[in-house]
Amino acid sequence: MTLVCLHGFTGSPTSWDPVLAALRAQGARPLRVLTPTVVGHEGAAATLMEGGHTQVAPVAHDSAPASPPTATSFEDEVDRIARGLPRGTLHLLGYSLGARLALGLAVRHRVRFESITLVGVHPGLVDPAERSARAAADDALADDLERGGLAAFVARWEALPMWASQRRLDPAVLAVQRAQRLQQDPARLAAALRVLSLGRMPSYVDALPTLDLPVTLVVGHADAPFRPRAAAMQERLPLGRVIVVGDDANPIGHNVPLEAPRELARVLSETVDV
Repeated sequence: MTLVCLHGFTGSPTSWDPVLAALRAQGARPLRVLTPTVVGHEGAAATLMEGGHTQVAPVAHDSAPASPPTATSFEDEVDRIARGLPRGTLHLLGYSLGARLALGLAVRHRVRFESITLVGVHPGLVDPAERSARAAADDALADDLERGGLAAFVARWEALPMWASQRRLDPAVLAVQRAQRLQQDPARLAAALRVLSLGRMPSYVDALPTLDLPVTLVVGHADAPFRPRAAAMQERLPLGRVIVVGDDANPIGHNVPLEAPRELARVLSETVDV
């Protein structure tokens, strides 16, 4: 079995290292893991083979200008990822932006996958006005990134209220995350922010009842906007379930892979044949 892990916005394949280390520490059987690089992000797409050895394939970056966002641009990235996946039994794991892409993969390429785990996922906006407003907001963020530079953008991004629960983490953990973010190319990241905007992602809400495979929705206890969203998705999924990570004493937020890698590894061990 192969575990395919899709990272979030400003992340990289190495964002999954704490979760994969926790899986190994928990005695997971030898596992093939693919960690593709989402378009517009930096980093090598790593393939972790049986025995824990890592082979790293260089990532080819397209030097052409980013295409103007269109209604199909998000799904173009979904299909690009699908073309790079091997045959065989695949389990999808995605976080945030990566979870949205993983959901798109499950909808558009259902027969390729045995099960999926979505961490902090949004199924897409339905209301046209909300879609337009979100696309405009993401375009403005991308403009700020291009004008103000990467360091200033990362500082503002990390100060957003949705990351408040991370302030209790070891500063060394946050330093690793910041280093991953600061390795990004501002122009490519801005292009990804526009193209992969939630406002330009197709809504998969109506497709959820067609997903006849196990879908595990993982959400942090302190991730207030996403807990009801996960519950609403579960109601539409034939084989869906919600797992809330953390509690009042241990408030895990949106970024479960960073804040609770061992807990997420346990979810995978119980959900997937690892």
